[in-house]
Amino acid sequence: MGISIADTFRDGVVFITGSTGFLGTILLEKLLRSCDVKTIAVLVRSKKGLAASQRAVDIYQRAVSQFLYLTVK
Repeated sequence: MGISIADTFRDGVVFITGSTGFLGTILLEKLLRSCDVKTIAVLVRSKKGLAASQRAVDIYQRAVSQFLYLTVK
């Protein structure tokens, strides 16, 4: 039997590019929900007049909301 994904990322540091896109937000939510990751670092760029920091806040509020919804459900 192999090592699980959760075991692979346990206490690890993960760097995600494309974290504001469709797959990136799914990956982020899955890591938050399923893995004991020590640190998640993301690369976010500005787009359409929004600063990178504002885009990150918007995206991650949605990811955390989804995480909490699935946890409470």
